[in-house]
Amino acid sequence: MNTTVTALPLLLAALFATLGTAKILALGKMRELAEKDGFSVTGFRPIGALEVAGALG
Repeated sequence: MNTTVTALPLLLAALFATLGTAKILALGKMRELAEKDGFSVTGFRPIGALEVAGALG
């Protein structure tokens, strides 16, 4: 159980950090997702910053 309690938060933090960084850097797929969801690329970057902040927390 202790391994799961440690591994799951680390996995989620890595996922949030990866996706957040991709949004901040405006990588190709994230540009497409921003347009699909009705955001500008500039508007998508703060969302990525919040994801990275969440991963660090």
